[in-house]
Amino acid sequence: MHRAFEKRTRTGNRACAAWPRGRFTVICVACAVGAWAASTQAFPAYLEAFETKYPTSTLTDRMLAQTGSKCSLCHLPQGTFLDGNCYRLALKFQLQQGKIIEDALVAVEPLDSDSDGVPNLVEILRPRVGPGNEVGYSPGLSGPEGKDSCVGGPIGQQPISKQNESPCLADADLCGALDIDDFIAFQTFFVLNDPRADLTFDGVLDINDYIEFQTRFALGCSAF
Repeated sequence: MHRAFEKRTRTGNRACAAWPRGRFTVICVACAVGAWAASTQAFPAYLEAFETKYPTSTLTDRMLAQTGSKCSLCHLPQGTFLDGNCYRLALKFQLQQGKIIEDALVAVEPLDSDSDGVPNLVEILRPRVGPGNEVGYSPGLSGPEGKDSCVGGPIGQQPISKQNESPCLADADLCGALDIDDFIAFQTFFVLNDPRADLTFDGVLDINDYIEFQTRFALGCSAF
């Protein structure tokens, strides 16, 4: 029995020895690189799905201009190996449930991933205040400097986009100031049954939207 074990061991050793150490190392490295490449190939596909879903939004182009990469829509400039912003985490959860990216995008539209009081879809499609006719606030960043509240630690305190990422819904006329014109604009939207007057985001225009508008107007806009 001992000899049989010794024979199998020697045979196994001869089989292992048949693989030159250098070749084995190259193969292992190639496998690791291949696995990394396969994972990163998903990013362009997800980005393309976002831009196809929301063609009027200029959010990804603005992220490119501000951070050097359109991938900052979801990922932090420090690297894609990090968890990413609040919007990415919401999408990741949907993908882990078996949804394809197109369905995941729809599933997170009504959510307020960055907890700034505005649903993701509203942020993505809302025109920005200021020149350039830009459209879209980041659904994963918030505040006047575009910080990521889902990361925490020193990274979470760093400005990402360095621009306001929390739209002021009381600024109905998008002039960058709160005044009587915003009341007129809101009332016009309400009469026309324009979804921009649905500030409670329940799909119905009623007195609650008036109350929400007045509340937001009274609180003001910290980004101004």
